[in-house]
Amino acid sequence: MSETRILVLTSISFLGGLSSLWFLGSRLDRLGSKPVLTFSFVAWVVVLFGWIGIAGHLLHLRSHLLLALQVAMGLFAALVQMANTRLAMAIIPPAGRNHFFAIYSVVNNVTLGLAPILWGLVIDSVGSRSRIWLGVEWNRFTVFFAGAAFAFLVSVFLARRLVEPEAASMEELMREILIESPQRFWVRLWPRG
Repeated sequence: MSETRILVLTSISFLGGLSSLWFLGSRLDRLGSKPVLTFSFVAWVVVLFGWIGIAGHLLHLRSHLLLALQVAMGLFAALVQMANTRLAMAIIPPAGRNHFFAIYSVVNNVTLGLAPILWGLVIDSVGSRSRIWLGVEWNRFTVFFAGAAFAFLVSVFLARRLVEPEAASMEELMREILIESPQRFWVRLWPRG
């Protein structure tokens, strides 16, 4: 792909971020951070399997697939960030909130800055080697996406262990998303057996 096309496709992810407010923004306080984080991490694993499929040559590189993955990445990145911030605000006492958020922001931004460097080193260490295993070409990019998917799977289990007494259950979150929300037209598109 040309650099221009890559930049245009990557810039589409902001639409997913904007749609997070429509998707769950107003209901996040009622539902709580725990189910939203769990749901978002599971969705991230699904998105990363899409990228593994593309990098491993199981799926054909098509613009509509890339657009869908980019919008989903923007949506779930925004949901994770909103849920993390909400959770931090809920558990930090008001007296130390300013200092905590300063430290939280610095640690968050340093981590976000160092992660691409570390992943880049891993990608470079794999180099141009590749192997076929389970019908997937395991190259430097599939290794990266699989590593990220594994990190999100670990995050799913850690998110389930969060203590948030007022949080809704996953069933309530799914009911809110699929049945009671403005997005319920998705259920109407589901084939009835």
